[in-house]
Formats: sequence, structure tokens, C-alpha cells
Amino acid sequence: MSRLILVERTPGPAWSVVTSTRPIASLRFGADTLSDRIARWSGADCDGALLRGALEGFEEEGSIRGVSAPPAAGSGGTLFWNSRAVPSVGTPRPEFGERPAVIEIDGRYAGLWLPPGRPLPPSAGDLPDGRSPADRPGLTADDGDVPVRRVDGVWLDGPWDLIAHNRRFLAADLEAFHGLGTDGTPTHHRYEGNPGVWVERHHPIWVEDDVDIGPGVVIDAREGPIKLDQGVRVSGPARLVGPLHLAWDSWILGGSVATSSIGPVCKVHGEVSDSVLLGWSNKAHAGHLGHALLGRWVNLGAHTSNSDLRNDYGSVKVQIDGERVDTGITKLGCMIGDHVKTGIGTLLPTGAMVGAGTQIATGGFTSASVPPLCWVTADGTVPYRFDRFRTAMHAAMARRYVVPSDGMVEIFRRLHAEVHGGSGADGRSTGADRADAPRPHGEA
Repeated sequence: MSRLILVERTPGPAWSVVTSTRPIASLRFGADTLSDRIARWSGADCDGALLRGALEGFEEEGSIRGVSAPPAAGSGGTLFWNSRAVPSVGTPRPEFGERPAVIEIDGRYAGLWLPPGRPLPPSAGDLPDGRSPADRPGLTADDGDVPVRRVDGVWLDGPWDLIAHNRRFLAADLEAFHGLGTDGTPTHHRYEGNPGVWVERHHPIWVEDDVDIGPGVVIDAREGPIKLDQGVRVSGPARLVGPLHLAWDSWILGGSVATSSIGPVCKVHGEVSDSVLLGWSNKAHAGHLGHALLGRWVNLGAHTSNSDLRNDYGSVKVQIDGERVDTGITKLGCMIGDHVKTGIGTLLPTGAMVGAGTQIATGGFTSASVPPLCWVTADGTVPYRFDRFRTAMHAAMARRYVVPSDGMVEIFRRLHAEVHGGSGADGRSTGADRADAPRPHGEA
């Protein structure tokens, strides 16, 4: 069996809102994570991802593991693949032989195949990074012209691309799903309806046997398939619109939930459309979330809403490293990192980017670009003392019977030091403790 190593040493600053605390490969895209969908396409066992040093120690149940150094090609050969290059659903994997090969998506360097026994390129920088075909890896001289294999797919150059392409890939994933395990045993069945549930079907509706759909629910599969995994609960009045995937143990508390990838273990209420919720996050109250990306362990307070369309219908610009970047997308909401919490009535502007670990309690519009691990109130923005963040992190995860690994806590500690210069990392005095500093609302 060949093996797969994902590569994301240089994801670029556009990804920092989510990749400051997690690999791109761990993100949901369609009905699966990027790592799982690439592994399924390649037919190889995924051994892990080559990550930036800032993610050393990343550890999360159900997510890809980090690999510190490129391993030599295994006995079955190794495919190195860029996490941001996504093969289209149904596109065949190229046949690989006894020679190294370069794989391209849309004219860019997406993958490198090394047959058994082949040494690595002279530099890890020669592994797939999305460069042009002219910058192929420096292999040994006796390789001559390295063959190029071309694959249909898309590049995710920023988190907004994941949002823009998610609906199409989700629909294709669910249309290709047949509800059978590898041994032919049914894993899901086609939903035929419950008393008090209205069903409109032009596409399949797949549910696990233990899914609980209450009265007053409309399931609308006219525009795309719907798949509800084990432990999902839907309470009426609610409307589900396909294509839609609710991963295990997620709970829809009411409202309209459409064309999104949600879960696992999310609570959702209100109006949600064209969004990706990575898991263990709550939007349990009224409010609009559209064309948005939420990291893990996010909690949105009641009536938190985001804008996803400019008043002039122009393409949305986001702020990255102090510069305005045109995404080329007209519908784009918020992009929020892990462990972010918003207070009631928070309003997020079009294309807002909120860094991991930040708490927002403005009670109105917030900035379109919020750094990680900050307290944001109507009085201003101050560093979030790390000891207090760590306590809140443990408390939030304990509510789902999860304990953060030491590696994950250390990732946030390093991020705090990077953003705030190390001050307050262990509860020492920071600007947040000065008598004249703005006090975070609700802080103990």
C-alpha cells in the first residue's frame, strides 16, 4: 500500500485566521475533512501532514496528525500532496509507475509521486506548494524529464475559496453516497418521513436509524441531497434545505438551515446558509450566519449575525497583514478561528476575520479584522490574559467531556506570545489589568 503525506509548510497569510491553531487538512470541505477526501481519492493511507513549526504538537481526536520531517518513500511509494489542492469528485487518480511524477491541478504543482526506494528531493522546499509548472522539484539528474500528470480540481488559496466551492463539492459528495459500508452493510437508509414532517424530495435524503426528527420540520431536497449522521436531532419548527450534511451528534434547534456542512457536535438555531461549521461549535440562538466559516469550539451569542453581501454588490475585500485583499467573491460572510466567543447582539461585517481565542462583547458592529486572543468591547481591544483563556478553554471543552491536549494548549500559548509579545502568558500583569484599561464585559 502506498502512503500519503500532506504538505502545508507555507499556507500563506490568507489562511492565518484558521491555521494559527490547526492544519488546513483538518478543515471540513463538502461532506468530509480535506485530509480524508484526499486520502480517499488517492487510495493511499494518510500518514500525516508536514506542518509549520507553529503547529508542532497539534493533536485532536479524529484529525490528521503532524509529521515533523519528510519521510523517505515507503515500500509502496509515497504521494506528497498539497492540502490546498482538491481533486474534483469522481476524477480518477493517475497511474503511477517506477519513476517519480509531478501532478498538477489547474497548471500548478499539487503533488509529487516517489516510487519505492526513491530519495526525497534535495530540499523540502521542493515538495508541492502550488508553484507554476516551471518550478518543478529538483530530483536527481538521472530522472531526465519528470512526467507530469494532470488532475481536475480546485485550489483553495484562502478560506473564502473553501466557502465558495463548498456547496458544489458537498452536492457531489452526497450524490455519490450510497449508504453502504465497505462490507455492503447499510450505514444509512433513505428517509421516508415521520408524522408531522413535510418532505420535498428530488434528491436523496439519507439518515441514520437513530436520527430524531420532530414534528414541524420541513426537509427540502429539491435543490440537493441531505445527509444526517448518527445522533443528529432536529427540533421543529425548522427547515432543512439541501445540499446539507449534519455530522454526528449535531442538533438543529429550529430555524432555516441550508446548503451547509455542519458538525460534528454542533448546536444550531436561526438562519444558516452556505456555511461550514467545523465541529463542537454553538450557534444556539437567533441570528443570521451566511457564507461563513466557523472553527471548532466557537460560541455565538444570541442575535449574533454576519453580513455576507455588500450594499453595492461588489466583490468582498478582506484585511490581511494590514492590506486589503480582493477575494473576487460577492457573497462572503465571517471567517472565525477556534475558541472564539461572541456576546449577544454582535454584528460581524462582510468578510470579517476573527482570530482564534478572541472574545467579542461589543454589543454591535465589530471590526472586520480582529487579532487572536483578544478581549474586544465597546471600550476597545486588549490582550486576553492567557491563564484566563486557558481556564475558559478547559471549561468549554469539559461541557462536551473533552480535555484539550497539552500540545493544543501549547499551540495557543505560542500564538499568544507571538501576538502579544509574551506578556500575560501566565497571568502576569498586562495592559488588561491596568486601572485605566477597558474592562471586558462579564470578566470575573
